[in-house]
Amino acid sequence: MSGVQPTSINILGEKRIGKSSLLYHFFQTWEQRVSDPSRYVVIYLSLQNVQCHRETDFYQAIARQLLNFPRVATNPALSNSLRVTPYKRI
Repeated sequence: MSGVQPTSINILGEKRIGKSSLLYHFFQTWEQRVSDPSRYVVIYLSLQNVQCHRETDFYQAIARQLLNFPRVATNPALSNSLRVTPYKRI
């Protein structure tokens, strides 16, 4: 997260070996792992409990999670774009 170039990581594996648990643990402890946590917002979104039948539903679920953070909700530059409906890829 704190590297010069942001990195994307994929977690692959068989069912029920702990992929989601690993991600949830990172979600719970990420602030201890970066030098300036105020620069980031990390969410954990379990898709088992979210009705994401369409692409826009997925974006709405992410927006809801992001708006739970005061840093996001109180920043108009961020929050205004997250409150727009319907959500589109752009």
